[in-house]
Amino acid sequence: MARPRLPQQQELLVDVWTISKVREDVERLLEHVVRLQSEAVALAGAYGGKQADLATLVGVSRQRVGQLFDQVDITDVTKASLEAQIRQVEGWPQDVMTALVQLARPRDADDQEHRELLRRQTAIVYGQAEADRRHDARSKFLASVSSDPDASAQVADAAARARRTVFGTDASA
Repeated sequence: MARPRLPQQQELLVDVWTISKVREDVERLLEHVVRLQSEAVALAGAYGGKQADLATLVGVSRQRVGQLFDQVDITDVTKASLEAQIRQVEGWPQDVMTALVQLARPRDADDQEHRELLRRQTAIVYGQAEADRRHDARSKFLASVSSDPDASAQVADAAARARRTVFGTDASA
């Protein structure tokens, strides 16, 4: 006969099971997003998108983009249906998606490599003039934040709110 569990043990088992089910759901959602991304890359290639540009936007090698061109069946994929699905995915749940974007921004201040990648991606999508304008505006903003304690505090508060929205606490996990 099994020993009865302590209440804390039982509660922790429930927690493990609950978060395991959530992880499975998130993995299914991720699979859907990966499929959409693969279809978007393949469709862009079918419309004449360059492998180098798509590789930069997706963050994979040109060879991987070529594999997606070959592997993904886009016969039933239309531009309209793909865009509708992407808009739907972007809205999952909107407050968390917005907070995730806000969590990514603070690293711009000390991650020059990320800022340069973002500049190249923006240039591919919107053109070099727009990429330069956005880069200059972001650089000016970051310089003003670093020199102004009030602005730094506001950015830190916004980051804390974003962490709470995503993680439920102020822990920067």
